[in-house]
Amino acid sequence: MKLAHEKFGEGDQTLVLIHGYPLSRAIWMPMHPWLKSVQCVVVDLRGHGESLTNDYPFTMADLADDVIETLQSLNIGKFWLAGHSMGGYVSCEITQKIPDQINGFFLVASNAAAENRERIQNRYDQIEIIRNKGIEAVLSGNLDKLTADEAIKKQLEPILATTDKRTWMTCLEAMAKRRDFTTWLAEKRFPIFYLAGKQDQIMPIDFMTDQVSKIDGAEILYMESGHMPMMETPFSVASEIVKRIF
Repeated sequence: MKLAHEKFGEGDQTLVLIHGYPLSRAIWMPMHPWLKSVQCVVVDLRGHGESLTNDYPFTMADLADDVIETLQSLNIGKFWLAGHSMGGYVSCEITQKIPDQINGFFLVASNAAAENRERIQNRYDQIEIIRNKGIEAVLSGNLDKLTADEAIKKQLEPILATTDKRTWMTCLEAMAKRRDFTTWLAEKRFPIFYLAGKQDQIMPIDFMTDQVSKIDGAEILYMESGHMPMMETPFSVASEIVKRIF
């Protein structure tokens, strides 16, 4: 599926930005002013934002295939890749499907490990709540976990609220079933960077530090943020990314 997307910035280096669940490409826009030296491609994953679909269910690999198809349609060759949260899981799939096109990989409030039992159970519990009570039953709780910033919550709420219920449930199951890419990334085919929010409730800092320790040579960059560093600290995130690209 070719995805809704937009391009901004210019230069010889390309950066592909992939949002998390259940969000849209809009989350990257606060970084726009500091990414002008890089050609950026931002997409809406299937079922999110403007990439509407009736093609359910889907997997992380399916979402990766959509991104690759879209990049091929834009004649994108080699690129840097940044994935936020679930977008990081999708990005892991992309790195395995087209490794020779990846210049470097940024996991933003994300990781490469498969889900543990507790997180898997939580995913399925969320599915049942949404199935029986709708998105409204989990909306506030999800917003609170994403950020403590009330202004950012107000920006995120309409994005979450308008994401199809089927997308919420499908993504939760796809994340529960996702593969482990730790060993794959540890083979170090390209530079790997983790961006971790010090106040992140979803990807706690201790968990992120442990994940990085399993991939020799990976670098962790600490942000003064929660789970949405690209919105909470956009200058810092953009600066760290640009610094690594150039």
